[in-house]
Amino acid sequence: MGCVILPNLFVYGTLLSRYRNPWINSIENGKLKIILNSYKRIPAILDEYMLVWRREMSYPYIIPEPNYLVIGEVILDIPDDVINVIDTYEGYPRLYLREEVYVRTSLSSREKAYVYVWRKESKHNKDEVFLTLLPDSDIPEWIKNEVKSYSI
Repeated sequence: MGCVILPNLFVYGTLLSRYRNPWINSIENGKLKIILNSYKRIPAILDEYMLVWRREMSYPYIIPEPNYLVIGEVILDIPDDVINVIDTYEGYPRLYLREEVYVRTSLSSREKAYVYVWRKESKHNKDEVFLTLLPDSDIPEWIKNEVKSYSI
């Protein structure tokens, strides 16, 4: 019998284990913890996307954008029934598209993962664009060094 490969999921907002809410200046626990806490998470970088959290919205989103990157987490080996629950939570396919991407999980390693990408037009201000919503203490040194010269 063959080995079943379960998908990974790159998260960047309210599904992070902990996230910074920039509009109320607080660190919040991630959503869907009761479902997602049992899965391993790895900090990761998604290249060629921009993270946006508009002031009037209660959640962030990403859009494809050259020369940008997003720091988040990869949740590993998620069964399809859990992906289906997350699809519903994320408003897929009405609000988001679920795309397959490659993310960097170390200086020399990449993982294939799903990610939810905003499917509508994005009208945002410069101060609504972020590199990450992870608390600084949750970002490993290799990522801090990798993005040291990066500015948004």
